[in-house]
Amino acid sequence: MSDDPQNNKPADDTQTPETQPGQQSADSSTGVPQEIVNKLVGEARQSGRTSAEKSLLEALGLDSIDALKSLVESEKQRKEAEMSEVEKAQALAEKARQELEAARNENAKILKQMRDNQRDSGLLSLLSNAHEPQKALILLKAEKAEAVDSLLGEDGTFNTEAAQKLITDYQTQNGYLFKSSNPGSPSNSGGKPPKPQAKLMEEAALEVKNKFGSI
Repeated sequence: MSDDPQNNKPADDTQTPETQPGQQSADSSTGVPQEIVNKLVGEARQSGRTSAEKSLLEALGLDSIDALKSLVESEKQRKEAEMSEVEKAQALAEKARQELEAARNENAKILKQMRDNQRDSGLLSLLSNAHEPQKALILLKAEKAEAVDSLLGEDGTFNTEAAQKLITDYQTQNGYLFKSSNPGSPSNSGGKPPKPQAKLMEEAALEVKNKFGSI
């Protein structure tokens, strides 16, 4: 039996042959092997980068990428140093502000003490008929604090008239603290000699504590 002639027909010559090992595939549009196309594209990109880098270096007056990196690092360090100086300046300014505030507070305390001394001096001169003027003053300031504070004006003027009225009213309410016009009366404490200043302060503080619970 003879072979079928159709089965012995050669393969269609138009079929695309398979790429054999070692062969390079070609770009369909140019016929150039793909490997060569890829290489040319890579070289073009590299050439473009190199050209751009060269232009940048020339514009900056530098001769290499390393020099550019060094410049960037130096600029970074300079900015960090500047920030450190700013922070130091801010710290110094804050310290100066705090010192100024402390000085103002201290001056305010000194001025208040001076005003208190001036006011107390005026009151003591009007408390001369008290058995113990210092003790009477301490009690008066504790019981009539607002009225006492108002005796000295903003300009430092002592209101003698208001002070005299305050003491007169206080004497009426606390007659035992003051001398009587009649010698030998009970309010005169039997003509006892004056007590030392420290003792007067101690007794006044104790009396205030007994009245108000604290000085």
